[in-house]
Amino acid sequence: MMTKLLEKEQVNLICPHCKEKIESAWVCKIDSFIGIRYAYLCNNCQKLLGIAQYKDHTLLKLYNQSQTGI
Repeated sequence: MMTKLLEKEQVNLICPHCKEKIESAWVCKIDSFIGIRYAYLCNNCQKLLGIAQYKDHTLLKLYNQSQTGI
């Protein structure tokens, strides 16, 4: 059985799919037989930004750093 929970988180980056500025992203908590995962979705185009094992926004922070060249 798989369950999911949807939340909205504040971020500041550019979506690689729609090229729009993202000020908030959807975080989908997915509980499945492989454990809990967090899927991050663009608020504008609803496409997947990435999947992480932990909800500490490390995935979005790393993505933002790669965009700014840090």
